[in-house]
Amino acid sequence: MPNESDHLSRPVCVPKSLPKGWRFQELLGCCAPRQWPTLPKSALTPTGYTVYGANGPLGFFPSYTHEKEVIAIGCRGTCGTIQKIPGESYVNGNAMCLDHIRTNIVSPSFLYHALTYRNVSDAVSGSAQPQITRTSLKRVAFPLPPPDEQDAIARLLDVVDTALERTRAAIQQTKKLKFAALQQFFYASLGETAYADRPRKKLPNGWSLAPTEHLLAQEPKNGASPTASSQPPGIPTFSIAAVRVPEILVG
Repeated sequence: MPNESDHLSRPVCVPKSLPKGWRFQELLGCCAPRQWPTLPKSALTPTGYTVYGANGPLGFFPSYTHEKEVIAIGCRGTCGTIQKIPGESYVNGNAMCLDHIRTNIVSPSFLYHALTYRNVSDAVSGSAQPQITRTSLKRVAFPLPPPDEQDAIARLLDVVDTALERTRAAIQQTKKLKFAALQQFFYASLGETAYADRPRKKLPNGWSLAPTEHLLAQEPKNGASPTASSQPPGIPTFSIAAVRVPEILVG
């Protein structure tokens, strides 16, 4: 999930004009945002219904706040994240639930996609401790098409989201397979002691330990030294202090 700075740095996308038949809809005019009681960590249980916060699952609790799927906006800690939280879940108080969506005005699926695209960073208040309140959501309005167009747009974007989730799951599974292969090649085959004290007699036949410098065409050189910044956007920068000269196993 994107971090808080991703949402706060993104521009709010509100068009100046709308297609024929579309209109601007105020968020508070189509739902009833609510923060449910925040559960302390001590109240979480080993099993039960999943508890969700602004960044995802936190643990379990014996009861739930929502029987059906609900849209939630991160309102404390991580502000502006838009989530679809599954039914039979407890939504903690650092996320604002969009309860009682008036489906005669907007479909829940379209509302989710509209808010995700729009971004609600203009509803964030406070600098030391950013937060979103029900009052600050009064300024949030989004483009709303007729019901048939809502359904068509939502169905298409739901298909895209499903494809993205499957791709993410496939990538995660591939990463696990790669890690297992690395474990097999460089741990199980060589043995733990080959990394603890590096006894050369423990290496497989034909393997050797080679200093990294022997594998380079030329010596490492210092790169540029731009002024570092922890604020996005930007490109991660490594200093020369991050470069080590370990020995590498060569087969």
